[in-house]
Amino acid sequence: MNFKILCYSMATSALANSTSWAGISLSLDYWQYRPSVGTAVYLERGEWELTPTLNPTGGYSAFFSGGGWDSWQWNVAVWNSNDDSTHNTTDANRLAWFRTNNYGNPNGFDPNGAMLAFNAAVAGDRMIGTTGAPGNAPYRFTVTTSGTYYFGIWDTDLTNNVGSVFADLHAVPAPGAVPLLACATLARRRRRRR
Repeated sequence: MNFKILCYSMATSALANSTSWAGISLSLDYWQYRPSVGTAVYLERGEWELTPTLNPTGGYSAFFSGGGWDSWQWNVAVWNSNDDSTHNTTDANRLAWFRTNNYGNPNGFDPNGAMLAFNAAVAGDRMIGTTGAPGNAPYRFTVTTSGTYYFGIWDTDLTNNVGSVFADLHAVPAPGAVPLLACATLARRRRRRR
């Protein structure tokens, strides 16, 4: 098997066994606190990752949950149903939940807490009890069945809430991506030798 056929075969195999790697931009508002008002996204079976992104309009890049003035978090819930019946009790339909610790000034309202929470999310900060806590790894979750999933924030009290949460949602590259990259590198080397 020559080099070109080998790379084509590896590429075909990799594409057949992978999900789309293109990112999906998520924009979640403070009122999307239950599955029925979540943002619906079709996901293929596999591992997915959320990367925090800034508010494209320059506004808040985190969620303020009311209560104490230091209650800014970067907060995303992933539900496998849009049924609200369990989301406040057993959370049976919540697949994953990512929330940073609280940021801001406990002595008074502090808008800067939004940026503090966003920066904490970029660093992988997690509140105890959320998916992957404790840890500073990427915000990853696994989808065992392809289908529609619902994204929102997690909060049970919408008093004085403001802000939004933004993220890039993307599939974690399958192992087949490694041969593709290797072929691309080898192809460049072969061209240089000629």
